[in-house]
Amino acid sequence: MKQWPLILLILIVQETVTLNGLLVKVHQGESSVWLITLIFMIITTVEIFIGYVAGVYAKERFNKGKVKVFADRWVRRFYAYIGKHGRRIYMILLGYFSFPYLNAFIMAWLNIPLIESFGYLFLGNMIFYLTSWLLVLGVMSVVPNPFAAFGAVIVLTILVTVAMRLYKARKI
Repeated sequence: MKQWPLILLILIVQETVTLNGLLVKVHQGESSVWLITLIFMIITTVEIFIGYVAGVYAKERFNKGKVKVFADRWVRRFYAYIGKHGRRIYMILLGYFSFPYLNAFIMAWLNIPLIESFGYLFLGNMIFYLTSWLLVLGVMSVVPNPFAAFGAVIVLTILVTVAMRLYKARKI
């Protein structure tokens, strides 16, 4: 199939708009829901492990001089901000809002064990995936035309992303 390289690229990148577009196509019956979900889970797992290994390597290799001073200051601020139990919630939220490989890289740099990092980041990523499915299913139940539904999913995704960025910047 010519579409599989594109599907794999979308699942690897895990960008919200393209993922939701893919899920609209899967909902229309273009691919198996279970196969796409399984591939998403496998790719997420691989990305977390690759990011963690890269983070461990980068910390060993580059944690000297100005990088070490910057990283130590950043780690202290991070731990002061989230506290002891807040880190679990923070890892789930990080898994939801950001890319698995980047999150795992950060967790390795923070000396959070791989198993703990994997569990919470994977959970956050699966919540993101489920949320994407709920958005697609909700829109598809209201807008039966697949082209209009695809456009509605893209517009809603962009609006939610912009609203989150504005909220984060404290402009709303």
